[in-house]
Amino acid sequence: TIRHTFTMTPIHELIPDSSLSLMGRLFLDRAGTLWVTSSKGLHRLDRKSGNFSHFLFGASRQGYLPKGITNMIEDLNGNLWIDSKSGICRMDRLHGTFKTYMEPGKPGGNLALGLIDDDDGYIWYSNGRGLTRFDPRLEQFRIFEPVDGASMGEGGVRCRSRDGKLLFCGDKGLIIFDPREVVKKNTHVPPVFFTALRVGDRKVPLHEVFSQRDQAKEVGKIILRPNDRMLALEFAA
Repeated sequence: TIRHTFTMTPIHELIPDSSLSLMGRLFLDRAGTLWVTSSKGLHRLDRKSGNFSHFLFGASRQGYLPKGITNMIEDLNGNLWIDSKSGICRMDRLHGTFKTYMEPGKPGGNLALGLIDDDDGYIWYSNGRGLTRFDPRLEQFRIFEPVDGASMGEGGVRCRSRDGKLLFCGDKGLIIFDPREVVKKNTHVPPVFFTALRVGDRKVPLHEVFSQRDQAKEVGKIILRPNDRMLALEFAA
C-alpha cells in the first residue's frame, strides 16, 4: 500500500502577525527557492532549514517593496521581478535588496499586471491601458497604447510561445505579437496622393488644380471666391 503524506506549515510560522494577513501567490524559482506573497509582503522559504525570511511592504534598509504584489518572474540573470499596483520591483537576491521602477509622469498610478520576459531580456507587462516594455539594462520604459494595437484591455494573463511570441489576455480580448517586430521603427516615408477636392458642396476635378487650365492660374493652386467658405481635400498614403 502506497501512503501519501503532506507537510503542513501553520500560517503563523509563514507570516508575521498572521491574524491580519492573507496568502497570495506561490513562486518556485530555478534554484528551488519557494516565494510566497501575502497582504504583508514577500516571504522566502529556506528549504534546507525550513525557515522563512520576511520582506515587508514599505521602505526599509533593503529598499522599497511596493504593495499590491500580483506576480513574480525570474529573468535570464536570476533576478526576481515583482509586479504591483505601484510599478515593478527588482530584487537583488545576492544582497537581498529591492529597487522599484515607475513609469515617468505617472506618480501613484503605475499599475503593473502580468510580468513576462522575452528572449532578449526585456520585461513586459500590462499597464491597464496597453503594454509596457522595460529595459533592465538602460532602466527605460517604452509604452504601447491601444492606438498601437495593444488593445486587450485590463488583465494580467500572459504567456510566451515556443517561437518567442508573447500573448496577453485582458477584458477586451487577446493579443499575440513578436516582441522583436513591434519595437522596430518604420522609417519609410510614404508618398502622398491627393484623391479628391471639394469647395463647398462642389467637387473640383483634380486636373483643374494641377494644370494650367480653367480656374487654376498656376500649377498646384486653386482660386477661392469670397463665398467659398469650405475647402475639403482627401488624400491617400
